[in-house]
Amino acid sequence: LRDVLSWRTNATWMLKSESKETGNPLSVIPKYTVNTMLDWQVNDALSANVNWTLYGRQKPRQYAEIRNETGTLATTEVGAYSIVGIGTQYQLNRDIRLNAGISNLFDKQLYRENAGASTYNEPGRAYYAGVTLSF
Repeated sequence: LRDVLSWRTNATWMLKSESKETGNPLSVIPKYTVNTMLDWQVNDALSANVNWTLYGRQKPRQYAEIRNETGTLATTEVGAYSIVGIGTQYQLNRDIRLNAGISNLFDKQLYRENAGASTYNEPGRAYYAGVTLSF
């Protein structure tokens, strides 16, 4: 079983996420992030995986860092949330590998609440496919 399944996990913990000058939280920095992936090597050519990422809460800035930013501050704290994805790879021959998958499988959506650079989007489910040529 160990030869066909592999599990990888990493985590980060933000000890201090604030500007030294103002004390404002740094933009888009979660308190913690955990990434884990389970990969299944079905046979010599085919593999499949599931991945999960957990993001910790993210605090908004309390006041503008620059004068023209005052109308664009995010005011809502983003609570912890997680994203799941699935993917597969197929080694067609020695030189060609195909891959496809779904990011954000359960369609978790978080939208920016303003136009400033201190916010972000988690736009929902996305599909991807690719071809890798080796020569």
